[in-house]
Amino acid sequence: MHKPALTSLAFLLVLTWQPVFACKCAASASVCNAVAASDVIFIGAVESVEPRSLYDPTKRRLWELTQEEIKGAEGWRTRFKVKETFRGAPVSSVEVWSELSDCGFAFQIGETYLVYASRNETEHRLETSVCSRTCRLSDAGADLAYLFFLKHGGAESGRLTGFVTSDRLDVDTARFWDFIHHPARNILLEIEFDKSVRYTSADQQGRFTFDGLPAGDYRISAFRGSYPEQGSMAAAPRTVHLKPNGCVNEVILVQPGSH
Repeated sequence: MHKPALTSLAFLLVLTWQPVFACKCAASASVCNAVAASDVIFIGAVESVEPRSLYDPTKRRLWELTQEEIKGAEGWRTRFKVKETFRGAPVSSVEVWSELSDCGFAFQIGETYLVYASRNETEHRLETSVCSRTCRLSDAGADLAYLFFLKHGGAESGRLTGFVTSDRLDVDTARFWDFIHHPARNILLEIEFDKSVRYTSADQQGRFTFDGLPAGDYRISAFRGSYPEQGSMAAAPRTVHLKPNGCVNEVILVQPGSH
């Protein structure tokens, strides 16, 4: 996967040093899409950050560094001791590069992270940024559930996930990004497959997830209230197909009055 060279940014900053704006990412991709787009995914503890002269946990903004500090630097090179690999060849240690900018990820020595990295074929190295789903392991709960089933679930490693919305505009815009603008709350989701039934509730962001699923056709329904004891249907049932080890992202539009 080709990525722009990090050196160009550092060179530009040396020539035209001035304050820059904070990094702006389009949005956070869903776990499924982030996994599909990454070449390497692993859990690792930070052993070193180079150049050492630039590593300072108190300096989180690029404009706090002097011109001498950034001169000649290609970016931050972080070495990890790998604890578990979810995608890519298993290794004991690995180096990951990050831009010398506010889009660069400020790893802390001694901390453990879940890292999503892409391969820069031009520079022959792995890269990540704050716009990826890379995060401290302590903050990676939603990702780890999917990655666990993907690695250890065997035939039952699929995921059916998505959002419940009260606005039709969300239906076409939320299949890649991990958010919607108008979540519907207090909605219960039901899936039926091969004479089995499972339930879950949408969270405050309207998100729902079913993990550990085998391949097949699933009938998914949405209800408001305390269904199945009491309640009413909020959206007509639909059938979705889940491929082996697949991930399906559905956006369900509920009827008015289901907030």
